[in-house]
Amino acid sequence: MSPYPEFNKSRGSGIAHNTVDTICAPFGFRADHKYHAYLTGRSGAIVYEDADIEMAADMIIRGATDDRGNRCNSTKKVFVPQALKPALEAALTARADQLVRGAPTDPQTDLGVNDPQARTIAEQWTSSARVFYDRDLILMEVDQSAAVLKEELPYPAVAVCYHAPDQDPVDLMNKTVEGTYLDAAIAVSIFSASEATYKEASARTLACKTIHNLPSTAFDFWTSHQRWHLFMELTRKVELVTG
Repeated sequence: MSPYPEFNKSRGSGIAHNTVDTICAPFGFRADHKYHAYLTGRSGAIVYEDADIEMAADMIIRGATDDRGNRCNSTKKVFVPQALKPALEAALTARADQLVRGAPTDPQTDLGVNDPQARTIAEQWTSSARVFYDRDLILMEVDQSAAVLKEELPYPAVAVCYHAPDQDPVDLMNKTVEGTYLDAAIAVSIFSASEATYKEASARTLACKTIHNLPSTAFDFWTSHQRWHLFMELTRKVELVTG
């Protein structure tokens, strides 16, 4: 759980309560609902050596900045082969510089203005990291034992973790979600030119959803989110029998 209670959503039902209140308020009644665990392990990405680096960087930045990095499926961590370090960091930086900054409500905005308190919390995690980009979005290199790999940050911040050729990025990703509510990430983007590599990695990744060559925030309304359909969980299903 986050050491910052005001941002800790990992086991509380406050978000679901607020959702129900918003839906029911216009009708003048308050429907009860069952307990919901809102959030589990942080979402992220795995980049394989055969990936299109420019495309992967574009998708990572998009996943990190959609809704100012405040979604439960926002990209917060990335596992990358050491050999790709120069190329990926250059591509991430170039893509980040292209983001249109502005008001969150402006349709032309890529990255909206964030809360100053969220920024302060994110900065606290950079002391043990190498920050290689910091302009409304924080991109930082961390080692494999960094605590930030297991944390939720209410800010567009990505922890990039490099690994040796003999290390399995899926194992590294899985270790970061051990002990979370579902022992799984919400969404993991897997970047590879090979469909077979994606399928093999996907089968072993502890995640509610894996996505091939797309941002972790890519949303498919036909598939479940956090292993359930929230709409169905918040409604009362009634069986009508006629005859």
